[in-house]
Formats: sequence, C-alpha cells, structure tokens
Amino acid sequence: MRSIRHMAVAALAALAALTVLPAVSPWPEAAELPSVEKREKPGTLLFVRTTPSGAEIRLDGKTLGKSDAIFPVEPGTYKIVVDLEGHQPHEQQITVRDGRITRIELTLRRQPGAAAPGAAAAPQIVATTPATGATDVDPATSEITVTFDRDMGRGFSWTGGGPDYPPVPAGKKPFWRDRRTCVLPVKLERGRYYRVGINSTSYRNFRSADGAPVAPSEICFTTRGATEEVKNRLRKPEIVSMTPPNGAKDVDPGLREIRVTFNVSMGGGFSWTGGGPEFPKTPQGKGPSWSKDRKTCVLPVELKPGSNYRLGLNSASHKNFRSEAGIPLEPVVYTFRTRDR
Repeated sequence: MRSIRHMAVAALAALAALTVLPAVSPWPEAAELPSVEKREKPGTLLFVRTTPSGAEIRLDGKTLGKSDAIFPVEPGTYKIVVDLEGHQPHEQQITVRDGRITRIELTLRRQPGAAAPGAAAAPQIVATTPATGATDVDPATSEITVTFDRDMGRGFSWTGGGPDYPPVPAGKKPFWRDRRTCVLPVKLERGRYYRVGINSTSYRNFRSADGAPVAPSEICFTTRGATEEVKNRLRKPEIVSMTPPNGAKDVDPGLREIRVTFNVSMGGGFSWTGGGPEFPKTPQGKGPSWSKDRKTCVLPVELKPGSNYRLGLNSASHKNFRSEAGIPLEPVVYTFRTRDR
C-alpha cells in the first residue's frame, strides 16, 4: 500500500499478556485474594484481571461477570473470552484445576480506529471533489480534494496503490488549501476507474487539530468515456439474502452457518463486528469463508435455544466487506432469535 504523508507515522503495538498460575505462586499485588492453602476445603476459582478493567468475562459462552474479579468455577478445560467495548476481544483456552485458583492477567488491545476514553470525536468528511460514485468526471481534472467539518492538523494519509490510484504529476505533492480542505494533485486519463483512500487502519495522519483521526474512507469515480463495464465497478455492495433472515424470530438453534449473499463479487475480506453475549459463538478452529464467486460469506456458529443474537457487517471503523473494486458495504445490523427446543 502506498501512502503520501506529511508527518511521520508512529506505529503502536500492544501485545496481550496472559499468565495462568496455580495458587501456590506469589501474588504480591493480589494479597486480598483468598488463600487456597488456608482453607479446610479448597475451592476451584478463576481470577481475572484486565487492563483496563471492566471487561466482560465469558467461559464457554456463559457470562461470569466483569473484571477484575474472582469467580467460583467447576474444574475443566474452557474457552475464555474477555470482551471490552472499544478493544479487541481476547480468546484463550484454559484449564481450571480442582482445588486451585487459576489466575489470568492481560492487557487488552484497543481496536483500530477506536477512540480512547475522553478523546475528541472523529472529524467528518463534508465534501469531496470529485464526489465519490461520480461517473462522468472530466479527465482534465487536476485535483482531488477532501473537506472536513473542522480545522485539521497538517498531516495527511492519501492511501491506495496499483493501477486504480491516480498518478501524481512530477514535482507536485499534496497540500492544505486552508485548515479544512486538503488537495491531492493528479493526472487522470479518459475512460478510467479511480480509487483514493483517506486514511486506513495503518496510516492515520488525517487528524483534527486536537489529534482525533478520521475514520478510513475513500473516493471512487470514473472519468468521462468509461464503458458500462468500467462504471459497474462503482456499484455499491448490497445484501440480497441472509440465512437466517434479518430479524427472524424462530431460528433453528441447530443451525451451524450464517450465510450472507451480496449483489456483486466481493474482495475477499470481512468485518463481522460486535461482541458480548449476543454475538454468536464461533466453533474453535473455524472461521469465515467465501464462496468461489465471492458473493456469499459463510460464518460458522454454535447457537443456543431461546437466545437473542446481534452482530454487524462492517462498522464506522471496520469496513472489510468491500466489492472487488474496493467499495465498502454500508454498515448493517443483523439480529435474530433462536426458538426454544
């Protein structure tokens, strides 16, 4: 991917740290926890501490409570899910041994594009030239512009690459026309499809004056003289069918796959979004996949009777459901309920 930048990019990486220790290990910062050794009948307990705290803890799909806390559990091997809004869910297989305290401590990674607590709201795009989706752009056009709803910093991340990214004339570079409008000089050709990104998950230098990054977006258009085949690349993805249907109230809990079919071939990525107890459990070792024509995405699931489910396809910060040409699906909220057995 190519990014034209005015400011240096700082890459931050935070790895989740997981520690599972028996109760006999020293816990200098957790002296308030019960001591198994001092009990006449030692219990089987699970202690979970997260940074930040307040994460929901689920064991094989059952909600135990929120961190930091200690929970009584049965001995066995489980899949633990730790989920906190704005952060990437953490999954791990653990073994809880009889008469011991199993301890887990981890630092949750913030989701790309998620604002930190108390951070300024993300700037919004109010206009672009050409308008995204335009099909008759004059090939003599020499500038692509984006205008925001507030004063911005002086950095930028015009992103993209390959033949769909318009060339920048030699000796020219992006610039800010004023505090709200950024300009990308370009050299276009007749009858072509073009796509230019504004920020991405890796490059986020389009920021407000107070540092809030713009959510990744794009400008897609065709120039005058484009064939219908070329113009069709601008078709927005739309969902033509869902299994189970969106809003269904009597879904068989034995259903093992969610299937979503689009009107166009997709790029092969996906953003199944959401979390918490209403997000369907995915069987261990399985993940989403695409049909050969890349029009149907399949999500393996394990459902429970009499349960409400809620998940999303794309979101404001996650837009990997895209057409082959890079046009993102507008975010969709998907809900259904399984019937009682």
